[in-house]
Amino acid sequence: MRIFFDTNVLVSSFMSRGVSHEVFQLALSSHTVLTGELNLRELRRVLAGKFEVPNELIAEFEFILRERNIVKDSPLEVSFKIRDPDDEGVLAAAMSCRADVLVTGDQDLLECADKVAIRICSPRQLWQMLQ
Repeated sequence: MRIFFDTNVLVSSFMSRGVSHEVFQLALSSHTVLTGELNLRELRRVLAGKFEVPNELIAEFEFILRERNIVKDSPLEVSFKIRDPDDEGVLAAAMSCRADVLVTGDQDLLECADKVAIRICSPRQLWQMLQ
């Protein structure tokens, strides 16, 4: 399965050992992990700024992600408006790489699930789906 991870799930996976971490580890071991350049820029900003994670640790995590498939900022456009314009870029990137599922904790993206051909779910929903 091709699984696209939004930034908030990546941050949670890195910072704690909860469901996001578990589902991310499971995806790394037996699925195709995807994320976007937009997500990596936000990941670096959040980990360094909000959580004061040292640059070396951020670089190690980014290296793990870059070993997988990183989607360039997508030229695709979403045919409807989402409150946060960055969310449109995340959704467009996930759709452009033909991900099977977009995993996010972002309520605005979760509410778009019935408007797009890609499955959008929370980390817990993905965990349940993979079990």
